[in-house]
Amino acid sequence: MISSLARANELIEQQQIQKEGVMEVVCWVHARRKFDESASSRPEEATEILARIGRLYRLEKEWRDLGPEDRCRLRKTRARPILEGIFSRLKELKSATVPSEPLRGAVNYALNQREALCRYLQDGRLKPDNPACGGTTENAIRPLALGRKNRLFAGSERGARAAALFYSPGSILQGL
Repeated sequence: MISSLARANELIEQQQIQKEGVMEVVCWVHARRKFDESASSRPEEATEILARIGRLYRLEKEWRDLGPEDRCRLRKTRARPILEGIFSRLKELKSATVPSEPLRGAVNYALNQREALCRYLQDGRLKPDNPACGGTTENAIRPLALGRKNRLFAGSERGARAAALFYSPGSILQGL
């Protein structure tokens, strides 16, 4: 029941966004991460998809210095066939995996987000990923998140106090 309500809320939000003329663009970093995480269960298939995604990033690197119009034109001629190949293979993998497999979760995510994952093809100003997703923001908070997890196992009361002092706001601000 709760998951049905959550999904209904997502659909309502999505419809509201579409009414307001906002287009959804999904970040390839998230899709890629799901395949990376599923590599332990089905390494051959996950690695194949990761390699195809890697080709998209190599193209983007080549086109980094181009203007938006040129980048958009090249994406349509060179990146679109790669994307079509990725999604064709994902459809095959969906029927070859069971729902409980991590690879199936990655496949379902990418297939469900296909339109938004491909939206960057339409505008040369868009990026296939959001720098805040794969870079700057996540990397900035990663030490805090890891520290939070590690503080559960400080080892002793003295170790916990030392960690608390180290991670106090004053200590963090000094490092910036």
